[in-house]
Amino acid sequence: MTCPSFRLLPVLLLLGGVAIAAEPTPPAKGHRFLSCGHGNGELTITDAEGKVIWTQPTNGQSNDCTWLANGNVVWARTSGASEVTPDHKIVWKYDGPKGTEIHSAQPLEDGRVLLMQCGIPAKLLEIDRATNAIVKELVIPTPVTNVHNQFRIIRKTPAGTYLVPHLGEKKVVEYNPDGSVLRTFPAEKPFYAIRLPDGHTLISEGDSHAFKEVDTEGKEVFRVNEKDLPGNQLLYVTSLQRLANGNTVVANWPGHNKALNGKQPQVFELTPNKQIVWSFQDWKGHGMMSSVQVLDTPDVITRPAR
Repeated sequence: MTCPSFRLLPVLLLLGGVAIAAEPTPPAKGHRFLSCGHGNGELTITDAEGKVIWTQPTNGQSNDCTWLANGNVVWARTSGASEVTPDHKIVWKYDGPKGTEIHSAQPLEDGRVLLMQCGIPAKLLEIDRATNAIVKELVIPTPVTNVHNQFRIIRKTPAGTYLVPHLGEKKVVEYNPDGSVLRTFPAEKPFYAIRLPDGHTLISEGDSHAFKEVDTEGKEVFRVNEKDLPGNQLLYVTSLQRLANGNTVVANWPGHNKALNGKQPQVFELTPNKQIVWSFQDWKGHGMMSSVQVLDTPDVITRPAR
């Protein structure tokens, strides 16, 4: 396996007109993280030193994966969704009907999992993982008939509403639990949307090569465009994770940009003032990443079974 490349970059401070390198913010080595990717074929857990410590075949393209506190991982796999234990036992799975695609799977606290089932019609589903019963179903209207271009990663908010990126319609819609529209956020080719603790919404704009944060009124308060970060040109921006320190972890999937495929980091951590303090690059060991979840918490398994 090739040695992964980490970049822990200094922040430049201007003192009296002279640029002085400040120490990078933690982590000193890197992050432990879970990843999966469209075009990758594996779930992967990587330790803070860049070593792969666990893998699991996805059995399909995967744009969404989540590590659970018990060590299990839930992921979407185009034809459905599954849950696997650290010792590779599949303990739950859902297979979508023929002609549908599933790119989003969010585990919920009550034992359910939220899926977005692209199809004719497209359906938002909540499934009880203990019984595999569909306990909630909402038809999400869309004029997009190409199933693959309908939706990507959706999320349920703490308030019980649903953030749904309409990939082919240039908008993220927040739906009430009854399926009525609460509000709409304009967004170019939206891939992912998540509600932050302060009520703001973080949105990745996929193949428009950007991501942004909007406030409770929908006003843009933070944005990163394609070429704002030297050496880390935004490609197809997929998953985003806001860390407790205020930084954002960005998965930068390169699938539609052949010129930069394999030539820059797959994931990086960005401060609010757009300084990159950590990045990870290991194309042979990891491939293209569509979803990345940093696992720097005390209850994370340190050495899962292979």
